Amino acid sequence: MCGRFALTTPIADLSDLMDFPERPNLEERYNICPTQPVAVVVLGSDKRKHFTLHRWGLIPNWVKEPNLNNPMHNARSETVNDKPSFKGPFRGRRCLIPADGFYEWQSRSTGQAATTSAKQGYYITQTNNAPFAFAGIWDDWLGADGSEVQSCAILTTEANHDICHIHHRMPVIVLRKDYNTWLFKGGHDLLKPLPINSLKATPVTSYVNNARNEGPACHEPQIQQAQLF
Repeated sequence: MCGRFALTTPIADLSDLMDFPERPNLEERYNICPTQPVAVVVLGSDKRKHFTLHRWGLIPNWVKEPNLNNPMHNARSETVNDKPSFKGPFRGRRCLIPADGFYEWQSRSTGQAATTSAKQGYYITQTNNAPFAFAGIWDDWLGADGSEVQSCAILTTEANHDICHIHHRMPVIVLRKDYNTWLFKGGHDLLKPLPINSLKATPVTSYVNNARNEGPACHEPQIQQAQLF
């Protein structure tokens, strides 16, 4: 799954990487959480890629009253075309969600599921530290009062060999060569784990566990006990 991620790459670099014309002010974000606005790249009516902001946590366009306290921030790629909330966006409203890395937590105990504070957090990036894009879906909800919310979810798949010891799921990362294919055509063949040796996981301090914390300290490496001697 993917419950937190980071994006600090300058907008000009993202524009060059993902080929969209917009260059708005984009603040560095080190601890992005569900319900917050996130950067997304969508396919516009002109058949070009465009940058915008969506709420992270999909709100299907057909619901009357959205449950904002229980956001659908992830969608399993194996069943995305079957679930009523996801199949419409999967077929016609796909997006790319840029990121530098994402967080996952590993339980320190073998007993019952521990709370986040009792787990070791990891910051997971590409081995070359380059920015990348999650496979996403989006929707446009209109309220009876005329309010509008554009929202998105990140697709997930089985974790690859690099990080499966931390968690059994990971977000789907779209390779740069497949950006247009995902946006224009979609397809389950793109919804798979990355090859081995594509990702690295760095243990980080408990500072990132608090969703209210922001800044570079979220990436501060955790000093391992073995390094103290």
